[in-house]
Amino acid sequence: MTTPALQPSGLDREAASAPAEGSVGILARQLLRAVAEAPSVELPALMGALAQAQALALARLTVPPAPVGEAPGPVRLLGLDEAERLTGMTRRWLLRHTRGLRFRRDLSRKAVRFEEAGLLRWLKGRA
Repeated sequence: MTTPALQPSGLDREAASAPAEGSVGILARQLLRAVAEAPSVELPALMGALAQAQALALARLTVPPAPVGEAPGPVRLLGLDEAERLTGMTRRWLLRHTRGLRFRRDLSRKAVRFEEAGLLRWLKGRA
């Protein structure tokens, strides 16, 4: 026996309450129809896919929006000499205290570069 919500008239009511504009409305109607018409043995897999989609949508909603007007510009990389002049710290101090930080780029064992903006933010946070 089918429940009234899954009969064609009930399905039409549910589809009518779904968003009606654009591709989101079309997808919502297709989703409701797929749930209504799926064989009961396939419902657990369908529910898993729905839970995954819901988790993804929630994750996207909780990410803070990008700051308006701040387009990421080109990244300026500083060598050790430039970083030393900019910070007033010695090469040895910079190498010891910036190991593992995101703005430091270890190109090889002897070649290190620093993202200028990241280095300045880090120094400002330490002051």
